[in-house]
Amino acid sequence: MKSEEKNKDKEVNFVEDESIEDKSIEPEAITEQNELDECKQKQEEYISLLKRAQADFINYKSRVLKETDNFVFEEQKIIINEFILFRETLNRAYTSETNELVKSHIKELLNNFDNILTRLDIKQLNLDKKDFDYNFCECCGKKVVNENEVNKIIDIIENGYLYQNKLIKPAKVIVGIKEEWLCHKK
Repeated sequence: MKSEEKNKDKEVNFVEDESIEDKSIEPEAITEQNELDECKQKQEEYISLLKRAQADFINYKSRVLKETDNFVFEEQKIIINEFILFRETLNRAYTSETNELVKSHIKELLNNFDNILTRLDIKQLNLDKKDFDYNFCECCGKKVVNENEVNKIIDIIENGYLYQNKLIKPAKVIVGIKEEWLCHKK
C-alpha cells in the first residue's frame, strides 16, 4: 500500500512537471536569458583580450631584455677590443725587443694581461694550421704552399677573440693557396 502511494506521488510530480512545460515562457525570462548570453559572450571576449594583452606584454618584455642584452654586449665589445688592441701592441713590443730585461718585463705584463682576460671569460682563438673559416677570420694575405696546407691558416697577423662564446674580434690571417690559383699577368 505504501508503495502505491509513493507511485501516485511520483505520478503527480510528473504531471506537475508537464504542466510547467506546457505553460508559455514569459517575455521577461527570454530577455533575461538573452542578457545572460550577452554577458557570457562579453566575458569571453574580455578574457580573450586580456590573454592577448598578457601575451603581447610578455613578448614585449622578452624583446626589450634581448635588445638590452645586445646593447650591453656591443658596448662591452668596444671596451674589450680597446684592451685587446693594447695587448697586441704589447705582444709586438715583446717580439721586437732585444734587451732581455725589458723583454722579461713585457712578458710579465703579457702574462698579467692574459690572466685578466681569462678571468673575464675572454678567449683567444686557436687557429694555427687550421682550416680557414671566414666566420672567425679575415684573410689579409695569401701564400703559395704545398698540397697539404692549401686553404689552411699559415700565419696569424692578429689574434681573434671570443667573449661569452661570441666573436668580438676576428683573427687576421694569411691563408695557403695553390700556385695555379694565382693570377699571372703577361
